[in-house]
Amino acid sequence: MVRRRRPALWVFAIWTLFVWGQRVVNVFTVGDLDGAEQAGALVRPAVFTILGLALIVVAVRPTEPATVRTVVQVAAGITVLQWVVQCALIAFRDYSVPFIVVHLVLGVVSVSLAVWALRSVSGSVRVDDPPAAVAGP
Repeated sequence: MVRRRRPALWVFAIWTLFVWGQRVVNVFTVGDLDGAEQAGALVRPAVFTILGLALIVVAVRPTEPATVRTVVQVAAGITVLQWVVQCALIAFRDYSVPFIVVHLVLGVVSVSLAVWALRSVSGSVRVDDPPAAVAGP
């Protein structure tokens, strides 16, 4: 089976895993979080790790186009929602300017990659899919 390559899915997936993997590292190395606080702080990274892995799965395995679109739509939607809310919260709290700038850049890159991935699968079909049949009388 021949499939088109989807670099947008790969880039979006790898970026997502990188960003949220770094968040996991931060949970364990930055701050004085106890066990319960660490567990709570790991919820979002766990969700995004699952989304990143799901993106890799649909990029690698032969998957129905509708399934690919659904996975990308869910991952992109959650990513956009996360970064819009998070950037607003960070911008209006008492953080340093470098901290705010770094998170705004992370948000802009994440949202841009989500949109790119969405655009790459909109209306996509597999190369080996037969053309749609024309309805007869």
